[in-house]
Amino acid sequence: MVARCCIIAAATRNSSDDVVLTPPRLVGTEILDAPGIDPAVRERAHVDIVRSNVVFGGTRAVLAELRDALAELPERCTLLDVGTGLADIPHAARDLAREHSVRLTTIGLDGAYSLAARARDRVSFAVCGDALSLPFEDASVDVVICSQILHHFHGEHARRLIAEITRVARRVVIVADLRRSWLAAAGYWLSSWPLRFHPITRHDGVVSVLRGFTRREMEMLVESVTGSAPRARRHLGFRLTARWHPRAGTAKGAQAAPHDLGRMPTDRRVRTVDEITVRAPVSTIFRLAADVERWPDLLPHYRFVRMRDRRSDGGGVVEMSANRPFGAAHWPTWWESLMQLRPPSSASAADASVRFRHVRGITRGMDVEWSFEPTSEGTRVRIVHVWNGPSWPVIGELAARAVITPIFVHGIASRTLAGLARAAECSEFMKSSGSNL
Repeated sequence: MVARCCIIAAATRNSSDDVVLTPPRLVGTEILDAPGIDPAVRERAHVDIVRSNVVFGGTRAVLAELRDALAELPERCTLLDVGTGLADIPHAARDLAREHSVRLTTIGLDGAYSLAARARDRVSFAVCGDALSLPFEDASVDVVICSQILHHFHGEHARRLIAEITRVARRVVIVADLRRSWLAAAGYWLSSWPLRFHPITRHDGVVSVLRGFTRREMEMLVESVTGSAPRARRHLGFRLTARWHPRAGTAKGAQAAPHDLGRMPTDRRVRTVDEITVRAPVSTIFRLAADVERWPDLLPHYRFVRMRDRRSDGGGVVEMSANRPFGAAHWPTWWESLMQLRPPSSASAADASVRFRHVRGITRGMDVEWSFEPTSEGTRVRIVHVWNGPSWPVIGELAARAVITPIFVHGIASRTLAGLARAAECSEFMKSSGSNL
């Protein structure tokens, strides 16, 4: 049976630079995809898949992306794993989230009823359903994971899968798959013997590798469907991941929905406050604080600011780099944040705020809030940073308290406040003189 289920046809031309080690993508037949497969055989093969995820890095690749995404998640959220199999990945994801004080409600979906039934003990909810027509409302799940499923689909079916998982996601989508390579195919085949994989697993594993993707192919597929440029990365074990934020709709060019960063955390152990009184109304200083892409023009210590994913509220995903001056020397810093804007309301200008949550860089996990309080002199602007420090064993919090926060965070924030205050006051002066800044 296995010998007759061989590769059918070469379909697409390879887009990788390495044409020697990366073959064209192939359309093949995997035995487990055939209708009417014995449930006992399917479950036996999925036991091997769980072991393969551990040995060859499938689980690690997904958790690496989820670890980066945890900083932007609320304390309680939901996670859907599409094509969950025996639910090894959502089970590991729940443990990882718990380590970061995030409580995950996990949902495992599989098209095979026997697998969904087996998954019930490892997820909060198990669902038997179609990956191309997910039984969930739009933006109803915080995180959607799809691991080693995409390579089973081609053409419009692959595009439909991407559209579906993006449709139901509220905050983050993570796709993990195999990176196509002759070396990976040969390595899997050879390793499957000492690992005592079932013959079906051995066959399907090799075909799966040859149906995998290059990083560029993954990026182009996701962007063509969602309009989002995903963060695509290679991982050990010839694994590939792509992570992106869902948009309001799946058509290219659809506008991204706003992030809801919620209230500032109250349980962080490291807190820094910088404040200044600006002789300008809230509307003026808020406008300058919210227009982050203009900061490098106003603030000489900023190297660049780039909006990577602009959202419907004016916020989004923003990448920043600033220098921390030390006399004539400059120490460059870099971070990426989620940004949320709350403009001044007609009822109360004090409702205005600018919120950030750092999701990449050494300050990952830091929450930041700019608040604006009208005073008789103008506006009292306060920047609060809260954090537990980097996730370094033993010394993480100590490094945050002794070096990172007082020297770098305060050093950059105080200069930013002073520079924007000067710009706001200059703007008001120019208005009173009949000009605009």
